[in-house]
Amino acid sequence: SNLMIVMEMMEGGSVWSQLREGGPLPPFRMRANWAIDTGKGMSYLHREDNQILHMDLKSPNLLLDSSLRVKVY
Repeated sequence: SNLMIVMEMMEGGSVWSQLREGGPLPPFRMRANWAIDTGKGMSYLHREDNQILHMDLKSPNLLLDSSLRVKVY
């Protein structure tokens, strides 16, 4: 009966850290891709068969993998 939380390592940090602490602003195309990835993730979570409401969508909860693709956490 041990409870665990298993998370994926996200090498890119968060969107918040990339925008606020990462130095120069990332190129527009990359930021646009982040918005598209976020929309796709939220659409997946809110699908009728999932019935998951995120309720805390903000840039610190948008994590970037090693390819700088967004995953919603």
